[in-house]
Amino acid sequence: MDTGVTIEVWPPGDMGKAREAISRAFNWFHLVETTCNRFDRDSELARLSATVWVPVAVSPLLFRLLQFAIGMAEASEGAFDPTVGDAMIRAGFRYGYRDGVESSPQSRQATASYRDISIDVPRRKVTLETAMTLDLGAVAKGFAIDLASEELHKFPNHMIAAGGDLLVRGAPPGLPSWPIQVRDPRDPATACRVLEVRDAAVCTSGSYLRTQPDVAEGHHLLDPVTGQSAHGLISATVVASSGMLADALATAACVLGPARALPLIARYDAEALLIDPSFEMTATPGLDRSAP
Repeated sequence: MDTGVTIEVWPPGDMGKAREAISRAFNWFHLVETTCNRFDRDSELARLSATVWVPVAVSPLLFRLLQFAIGMAEASEGAFDPTVGDAMIRAGFRYGYRDGVESSPQSRQATASYRDISIDVPRRKVTLETAMTLDLGAVAKGFAIDLASEELHKFPNHMIAAGGDLLVRGAPPGLPSWPIQVRDPRDPATACRVLEVRDAAVCTSGSYLRTQPDVAEGHHLLDPVTGQSAHGLISATVVASSGMLADALATAACVLGPARALPLIARYDAEALLIDPSFEMTATPGLDRSAP
């Protein structure tokens, strides 16, 4: 996932059992990575992307992710779309971070959308109706922190941090909640806001976090409709009930911009801090309460 992962539990109790639980929690990141890495031709996601017009039985993990991603694509009217992979490749994001191997688009033109994915729920099968490269990068990390947190259910106070995605339960020693810093896009080494959070996930998407190698002033948050870098927001931090939800909403918000993103965020009872290109901040009413 090209990021460091930190897990904290308190109190640890039996140190042996705590270490075992933390090890199992870390294993979920490995499983999600190996399942959903579009750069790895042997991953389940890559094999599915290479199979068109044929129903493919997929693992429960991948099916759950795809089902959620399609639902979010529908709710966001395509601002979030798991078929954005070919557009990402054409925009320059085509090299695996581990081995530097270059990937090629599955389609000659990036015309696929989430509507071209058919899912058979009873048989847990997925059919791609046209050539595409699936990309679950906007939800996989959030899903991994959800799975890791479930592994730590015996530890009521814990935090899992993976890059810009966090999930917290309970509170750290001596505090009523977890203080979570939101990076200032103008100076990522500093915080523009500190959120007090309990029992929720906090995910940030930002155009300043990852630049686009082949386009001046471009970045990795693409508008799936145009295939170009989105400019509605430079940062979106979402507090939601799960990492997968917060991750997806943050990505969609950066494409939609504040006016269109706020109703979507409210629909899922989430909270957010949105920063537009002029650095104006928009915060939802419940953001400063322990959320959600």
